[in-house]
Amino acid sequence: MQHTKNYALAVMIIYIIVLFADRMDITIVSVALPYFANYFKIKMTETEWISTSFLIALAMFMPVSGWLSEKFGDKKLFIFANIVYLLGGILCFFSTQYATLILARSLQGLGGGFIVPVGMSMVYQSYSPEDYPKVANYTLIPALVAPAIAPYIGGFLTIHYGWRYIFLPNIIIEIFAIAASIIILKPTPVSHKLKLDLPGFITSSFLLISLLYSMSRLGHYGFLDIHYLISFSLFILFSILFVYFEKRSDQPLFDLNFFKIDIFKKSLILQILLQICYFGTLFLLSLYLQDGLQWDPIRTGYVLFIQGVAIMIMLLLSARIMKRFGPKSVIPIGFIGLAVTTYSFVFVNSLKEYYLCAVILFFRGLCIGLINGPLQASAMISFSKKDLGRGAAFFNSVRQAGISFGIAIISLILASGNRVTQEIESLHFLKNSDKGRLYIYHEAFFVVAIFAVLGFFVSMTIDNKKVLKFMEKK
Repeated sequence: MQHTKNYALAVMIIYIIVLFADRMDITIVSVALPYFANYFKIKMTETEWISTSFLIALAMFMPVSGWLSEKFGDKKLFIFANIVYLLGGILCFFSTQYATLILARSLQGLGGGFIVPVGMSMVYQSYSPEDYPKVANYTLIPALVAPAIAPYIGGFLTIHYGWRYIFLPNIIIEIFAIAASIIILKPTPVSHKLKLDLPGFITSSFLLISLLYSMSRLGHYGFLDIHYLISFSLFILFSILFVYFEKRSDQPLFDLNFFKIDIFKKSLILQILLQICYFGTLFLLSLYLQDGLQWDPIRTGYVLFIQGVAIMIMLLLSARIMKRFGPKSVIPIGFIGLAVTTYSFVFVNSLKEYYLCAVILFFRGLCIGLINGPLQASAMISFSKKDLGRGAAFFNSVRQAGISFGIAIISLILASGNRVTQEIESLHFLKNSDKGRLYIYHEAFFVVAIFAVLGFFVSMTIDNKKVLKFMEKK
């Protein structure tokens, strides 16, 4: 149902505010990882679960957001999700044990898993299809900028007040968002006809958890680790069961028929590759600059902020270019630029290359801005109004999984590299451990660049004319 322009704008503003908080939480912890490791007495590579637990919960609960929206209404679910997210943030602030922090981060992820798809669905339902490229860019500004500026905010708060205070900004934002949602949002119709696909929810959740856990064990302990073998076997089992149940369900959690829509299918693949390149590199770069090059959190956060500025600049232009020339005019260029700029970080080896790092991040931000808006708009343009909710939940679940994979892949590479390096050092084959540690990071940058190259080749197969026709018809 299309609403008045003022109401549509209000819905978008509320969604942008909470999305900003949600996206900021993904990377605000990145600059504090050394402090977490020191406080909780854990290895640096084990801090991945501070981010991964949040992302797993996001990806797990996003799929059921469509069913809950139908049953309780968008407004009620959106407010409930924000309350859960707020409680998770408060628990993070007061955590004194590592396990408690992981549990609190998971609670945040649970709330965020409902916030993103429900909010996106409400926004798109408030606008006409011809405004989708514009809507995609406006809603992507916080989604892309927040993770870029969060390290600077996190670095400042960590240095001056301590790691607990990195969770305070989102607590304040959520209190405002809950109040605004209660006052402004209109109730939406509910329906009890849609059934919950419980087998699909259970199998999709366990296949994601088993995959990420097996990747973590592989990095730390290798292929012969019994926990890795068991968890990877469970991943295969749950994947088979998931496909089996989804194909036989009358109301599947993930409608596999959506894969028959060519542009949506390719958008999902490109979304996974983009999130691996974007969030995986943010996680990697935060560790590289602080652990590898010994930069302080504020300096690290400041240079990462430059990428956010570049993303904002390009987002304002990419929607216009796509609307006129189609997604194929921008997405492939963005991916090839992403590959080049990602690998360029290997030339940043000390504080002397600080400005080189800033330049690389600026151009990298431009490339990300070229990709993300057109990619989201391309995915959503293929859906009718009635399928937007499920389509948004599907799209965002895959996006969250992509972010989780990105961080897990980076952690796997670093943990594997550190394990091999320690084995070589124990045999006295490696004398300069500092060079060995930097080489491991360089390998990770190369792997991420390969993912960007894959994105370029996939994006070249997009049917540009078909997407432009979709936009004209709607």
